[in-house]
Amino acid sequence: HIIYAGGDDVFLIGSWDDILELAVDLYRTLKRFTGDKLHFSAGVGLFKSHHPVADMARQTGILEAAAKAMPGKDSLSLFGISDDALRLETYHWQDFIDKVCGEKLQFLQTHFCFAHETGSDEKRLPLGKTGLYRLLALLGTKGPVQLARFAYLLARMDPGARASENHRKTYQEVRQTLYGWYRREKDRQELLTATELILYGLREKGEPSR
Repeated sequence: HIIYAGGDDVFLIGSWDDILELAVDLYRTLKRFTGDKLHFSAGVGLFKSHHPVADMARQTGILEAAAKAMPGKDSLSLFGISDDALRLETYHWQDFIDKVCGEKLQFLQTHFCFAHETGSDEKRLPLGKTGLYRLLALLGTKGPVQLARFAYLLARMDPGARASENHRKTYQEVRQTLYGWYRREKDRQELLTATELILYGLREKGEPSR
């Protein structure tokens, strides 16, 4: 739904994944149309379906302002998976496209088999909602104790000595890659956002998705 479009402002409401995809399309199209001479900043909020539209506009305005405050602008600011409190996750567009989605999100999708997917998988490791929420909680913290807990979480993903060679190989890739990302703040934040996107996609029918 196009709620408002005038001047250089647009306010849209729709399914969270459609809105994100459209925002990326708008960024790429404006970049191409203007010869990369104009900046495009956006705020994407995740709300329950009955949330007042006026408050959606207010909160996404805060997100947009945070995106515009980034050096060089050309940024996207979005909520975490919980809309109980304002928590900004702000990225330059290319970092969101290439690092959050193209690297972190793709890695999770190619190395894990999630709750909504049925049947066995010859390469991917099983990971349900509970495991994803544990991963998310640890990604939101840092410090020696949290690092040890994160390493323990990765150890619990070990499929065991009787697992297939493919699963063992996948696990080694998961352990090495996720541990390395956790230790670097920028990578950890990007992985946190990618994990949130996975969890939001797993929400059951009838749960808020706006």
